[in-house]
Amino acid sequence: MAGYPGESIPGLVRELGGQDGALTFDEAVGQVAGQKLKGPETRPIKCDRPVGTVSVGDLPVRFIDTTCGKLEQFCDAVQHVKFNMTQEFFDNTIYRECLTSNYKGLPEPFRLRHEPKVPYTMQLVILPASKPEEAPADDQDTYFHVLKHVYLHRNKILGKECSDMCYGIALRFVWGAHTRPALMALNHMIDNMGGKQIRHWLIQPKFEKKVTVDQSARDAGYKFIREKGPKSNNMNQFMEWTDAEIHTAGSPIEGWVESKVVAALHNHMKGRQNAKTLEYWPFTLRSFVGWFFDLVMVPMLGSIRQHAITWIGRTRTGKSFGSKTVAFCQSKFEIDAADREDLTPSILTAKHLDFFKSEPLTKFKPGIFDDGMLQKMDSSFLKAFLNPSEEDATVWARYSSAYFEQGAGRQACNNPYDRRKDEEMYKNMRSSKLFEIKHESFTTLINPSFESIDNAEDMDAILARTHLIVITDSGVYWRVAGNHTSNVKFIEWPHGEPKDLLAPSQQAIFQAYRRDPHNHKLPESFHADMVWSQEVLSRLFRGETLPRTITMTGRSLFGGDPMPPTQIPPRIMDDAQAKARIKKEKVAAVFRGLKRTGPLQIELDSPSPEQKRHRDQTVAAEASTASSTARASTDAAPKKSDVPNPEFPGLDLSQESGHANGFPAVGEEEDVFREKDIQEDDLEKELERLMDETVNSQNTDAHDLSGGTQQEGIFRNVCGVKVLQWFGLPVTLHYHGPHRVSELNSMIENFHVQFTPVSPKYVGVDGMYLCHRDDHFTGIWCREGFVRCYDNGDERVMSMGELNSLAEAPRVTIFRLLQRQNVKLNAATDVVGGSGGVCKRPAACDPVPVLTCPLTHCVVPGCTGTLMDKHDIEAICYDMPGPRKVVCKSKECTSRNCRANYSYNFRWSKGKKINVLRSNDLADGVLFVNSKKCFSLTFLKYHEELLFRGQVSSRAIEHAYKSIHADNADEVEVIVDFRKCYQSALFYFIALREFEGLGSHMSLVIDDEINTSNLEMYQAFCHSSVFPPSKRANVKFLVGDGHLSLKPRCADGPVKRAGRPRSKSKAIAKYSNGWFMCCDPRSGRILSLTVMHEPENNRHVIEALEDIVWLYPKLTSFVYDRACGLIKSAEKSEHLHQIENYIVDWFHAYRHSKKCSCNPRESN
Repeated sequence: MAGYPGESIPGLVRELGGQDGALTFDEAVGQVAGQKLKGPETRPIKCDRPVGTVSVGDLPVRFIDTTCGKLEQFCDAVQHVKFNMTQEFFDNTIYRECLTSNYKGLPEPFRLRHEPKVPYTMQLVILPASKPEEAPADDQDTYFHVLKHVYLHRNKILGKECSDMCYGIALRFVWGAHTRPALMALNHMIDNMGGKQIRHWLIQPKFEKKVTVDQSARDAGYKFIREKGPKSNNMNQFMEWTDAEIHTAGSPIEGWVESKVVAALHNHMKGRQNAKTLEYWPFTLRSFVGWFFDLVMVPMLGSIRQHAITWIGRTRTGKSFGSKTVAFCQSKFEIDAADREDLTPSILTAKHLDFFKSEPLTKFKPGIFDDGMLQKMDSSFLKAFLNPSEEDATVWARYSSAYFEQGAGRQACNNPYDRRKDEEMYKNMRSSKLFEIKHESFTTLINPSFESIDNAEDMDAILARTHLIVITDSGVYWRVAGNHTSNVKFIEWPHGEPKDLLAPSQQAIFQAYRRDPHNHKLPESFHADMVWSQEVLSRLFRGETLPRTITMTGRSLFGGDPMPPTQIPPRIMDDAQAKARIKKEKVAAVFRGLKRTGPLQIELDSPSPEQKRHRDQTVAAEASTASSTARASTDAAPKKSDVPNPEFPGLDLSQESGHANGFPAVGEEEDVFREKDIQEDDLEKELERLMDETVNSQNTDAHDLSGGTQQEGIFRNVCGVKVLQWFGLPVTLHYHGPHRVSELNSMIENFHVQFTPVSPKYVGVDGMYLCHRDDHFTGIWCREGFVRCYDNGDERVMSMGELNSLAEAPRVTIFRLLQRQNVKLNAATDVVGGSGGVCKRPAACDPVPVLTCPLTHCVVPGCTGTLMDKHDIEAICYDMPGPRKVVCKSKECTSRNCRANYSYNFRWSKGKKINVLRSNDLADGVLFVNSKKCFSLTFLKYHEELLFRGQVSSRAIEHAYKSIHADNADEVEVIVDFRKCYQSALFYFIALREFEGLGSHMSLVIDDEINTSNLEMYQAFCHSSVFPPSKRANVKFLVGDGHLSLKPRCADGPVKRAGRPRSKSKAIAKYSNGWFMCCDPRSGRILSLTVMHEPENNRHVIEALEDIVWLYPKLTSFVYDRACGLIKSAEKSEHLHQIENYIVDWFHAYRHSKKCSCNPRESN
């Protein structure tokens, strides 16, 4: 008995010489192991259930005699009690008295004969009983057995006194000194007795799983707190609002912990008191005017990782716009470079240093010191803030400190400058035609923004750390950071153009943003502009040059006022690459928006009133079904009504319908219904409505049901087609809905499947179902007891009970997707019957093997339940001789809070198959990839060798297996999806053996990728334990080179490649550029492997060396064909200082310079 160290204790019947019942005390102790006993409850629990399988004779009780001593608990078993036990009497009399612990108020024999002198608690079990033998034959009364369990609350009284209190048989408990687990087992047995019960003790899991809120519900709750919560707490608003909302039915935070909500409100209030985070900015580097971007920004952007940018000058000219634009583009670039999809491009803005202490600046979130009284800041702050290349800096802030991470973009904005000095210098430049000023004049010009800097050396240090842009009434002064004292360049404002850095084409976007900053609607060209901006930063960071922006000005061909200037940015990407990156950027932006906004419930039903259908159209619809072309032309015409349809952003219905500017083409009849043109009385409308209802009721069958409420793209009412696409059927849209079931069947007839109506009692069998309800289609997919539902793009999990209720609901029709059966009636009637004999099972037929999971206990973390058999599932095993039938016996956890389902080697968890066995536990020699397909280990080992030695593809193996073993129709059916299952099984088999030694095999998910943490752990294990030779001290030399023959497959194609450019007609292969390997020339072992996502470069070499150099303390030399170009990069790495010699290999050194230190032929 798990958890019970006592000896085996039989029940009363077994003690008297009988047999055990359905549940023994030993089994009850084992079943409650790992749980806890809660009670006695102040409010007893009542129940009324059918009679169970446990009787009083199965309990661990004995008769009370005079030698039993003192007792703490005892039982009173009263048999054949003649009583009219109604439900009203049980609820209003017995339960009410037990609720108030007034046991003496109970009628006989439900109470004790007399009350004990100590407090006690009593549990009641009332079971229906048959008439006693001495009862007359015509007795129609009802009889009951009554069991009373009395607990004296750690008090003990003599056994004789306990016997005197009993109306029936006095019983005592025998379970030794282990009272707590025995009491749990007793309550478990009483629970299985059934009948009417009043209980005070409950059995609960020792480690309860907390009921967590769904992620979408949490997101909705946090969004509700952020948007609807109080903004201040000066009058206890946080506590009062929280107390009201968490107890309001239907509130997004109903039932939440009060402290959690209050903490969220405090966090939002602190966030408003500190630096402000901006996550929306609709401008890019293309938003600058062309001359400013080419002459000023391009020289500065390449070094914004090392230097800050300080914007000084007149207001309303674009200082804040410019700083935020550069910061947002830098944030986006750093996030993409680090592949941090979990982050959103954002910046921090503050007007005082104290506000930066709440959140440190990072390279993913740059900071802007915007209009923050720069002239009053001391030199220590300015030197630390304006130097991104300095190691992580921390400066003093009030009551705390502000932290700036190395490489984090930083910018500052301020207004004061010497206006008189500017006018004087501009006058001199106009006269001399030399538009630049001396360094001393420039420091005088910017001195009002740095009044707190008294020391000239501090000022020189600031000028060396930050780029400076000074915007005045005359023009723009700009200086690149450095220690130089050269003249500062000046650019005059273009004549006739506004004094603004924002391009004229972006002014409307800026005005819309200022009017409504909360309307986060990006411009149509934003993603293309952002991709262009990221490519600009990438090229400038690499030190490349950019072509100039072309600006066209002048008047139109027809004269009139001058036209606004038109800017044409330089073309730095080809069209194919730009389109691919723009599409990827749009997808990423959509997913970021979904994560930020949380779940939304969108009503897709069109609010337009129902259009009137004329009688001639009704007759035509009854006579024949209109073609899809006619339907498309009819639906494409725009409709007018009193209530217009909602407008969808980015959806131009006029273009999709083939009409220019929304008007029909010449020769087309405009199908527009105007209320003012047709005047009908109410009688005519009512008669037409009754006629339509009569026709529809006579001519409608199951396949005429139609529906559609979803609007997808430019097509409306296409929910049925979206369900087909969710099922994986490659159907396309050609016209608007709604669609009938017969039309859906015609769309999928090429796949030899069709929708067939099914009875509600057959719903739930594995398969795909189409549900029609209230003119709307939804999809249902049942698989091995797991039900998924698809509705208007939303997918959720549905219980089997909910599915059955839906099938039984009114106005619901269920269709099942089945294989189309083409049966010829004349051929079917020609079939002749046989003799009608009984067919017996062949004696030579081998029995079907039954495979059972070897586990006996649940392996879910925190669960200690046992596993019991559940279902027998017929499966197919792919073996070397051919496919054979097997039976997989599934199991289920007995714990009420777990109920996990187990197949042979995996368990189901949220629709995923998680491994539960080690490779040594596969005693039957098979490995299941799903509940109905498995592979023998011999088959997998054999083809594993073929894969690595012969490079035999999975398609070749599938072809060979089908060609040999698919001789008849039955075996053709069992080899469906062979290649997909084979790939999953082989990868699963290899991963199981490799990760078993690391102890992470229990986290493997079948048909899914291995998570990143496990891969990194496995890579570290291989480099530290598998690759090194037996004696690491002997490794003194390493030879490195790239291996291009083995190209691992990746999600995206390589960014660039050496050699000729690719042809535009060829798609980029999604493979990397091979591996970079480091080998030990003495042992010939490969010691390091690194994937090259780009062509071979220094980064790959240094990464490969840094992974292993610490393992070999005597490693001093590295041989590499490009050693000369590697030395400078390697010397910057602090991990490679132990390598003293970088040598070119003997072959490449033949044409190498003999004066180079890397040439091994130098001595010759």
